[in-house]
Amino acid sequence: MRLAFSQLLFTNSVGSLGYRSNNFIVGLTHTDPAFLAPVLWNYTLCGQYPGTVPDGATVTVHCSSVYNRGLRFRFVIVQFPLINDAMNFCEIEVLIVGKPTIINTKTVHRKATYRVKKNKNISKEK
Repeated sequence: MRLAFSQLLFTNSVGSLGYRSNNFIVGLTHTDPAFLAPVLWNYTLCGQYPGTVPDGATVTVHCSSVYNRGLRFRFVIVQFPLINDAMNFCEIEVLIVGKPTIINTKTVHRKATYRVKKNKNISKEK
């Protein structure tokens, strides 16, 4: 199923790790990150938030350049553009417009949970 992403809302947590929500980019892809880790800038750019997100604040990243071209995707990627560090958000809300496009009639249901290790690599929990 592919979706028309219109905007994403990011809510920063309150506390000492709030700085890990600053200066991030948002990408869209059809590739499942559980099978192939995203490579920085090797996906369609949705938008970016080039600033500081205050503790407890919610900021919006609009995907108007992608949405206006009628592009639809399956997965959202959020990364720091310059550093390899863990991110810290309290909540990420994804807003779509219209009905999803069904790619095929077979539906696959899979649950994946991710955690960040001390070495800052994302790994899939079993």
